[in-house]
Amino acid sequence: MGPYDLGGWRRTHFTSQITPELEGREVVLMGYVGALRDLGGLRFLTLHDREGFVQVTAPRAKVSEEVFREMGQLSPQSCVAVKGRVVLARQAPGGVEV
Repeated sequence: MGPYDLGGWRRTHFTSQITPELEGREVVLMGYVGALRDLGGLRFLTLHDREGFVQVTAPRAKVSEEVFREMGQLSPQSCVAVKGRVVLARQAPGGVEV
């Protein structure tokens, strides 16, 4: 899938709907990048939409090399679509991340 091809993805939730009750569920979120952080083997971003924001993490050991590389090339305000599982994370805003 190229950078502009959504491959049939459709938004399943807005960020305000990402709660601990969804732990383990796969979700598709769409919005724009707020903050970005790169800790070497772990990349973070905040994905914002009309209802709020959620933290998205990409551990190098758990995502494809393509996803890890693409995430490293993003800049604030980039439009993105993210597919992933909801995970409980005490350190994340709202106590969950994707």
